[in-house]
Amino acid sequence: MNVTYIILIILGIVIVCGLSYFLYLKRITTIQDEFYPTGELRRKYTLRKGLKNGREKVFYKSGELNKTKQWEKGKQIGKALTYYINGQLYMSELFEEYKLNKIEVYDLSGKLKEEIKL
Repeated sequence: MNVTYIILIILGIVIVCGLSYFLYLKRITTIQDEFYPTGELRRKYTLRKGLKNGREKVFYKSGELNKTKQWEKGKQIGKALTYYINGQLYMSELFEEYKLNKIEVYDLSGKLKEEIKL
């Protein structure tokens, strides 16, 4: 057999395998939207293999951002931020090694009201 022919066959196999894997990953990763009974978007997040993965956004019924969370394999990581309906930061929760370590609560003016270390 010609070497070029063998290389083309191998290249074709690699492309088919890569495309199949990409389509498999796309199928197991889905973006989820949840809605209030009246139709407004309530939350948006990504599932990977059935577990939350990536950023989650939660909204007030009026459409303003209520909370952001970060997920990894179904466990919360990083900072979760909760906002007053006017957009001002209300609470910051810090997750380290999948455990809640610190909570900061702010008043409407943005001043730190309380800090709790766990």
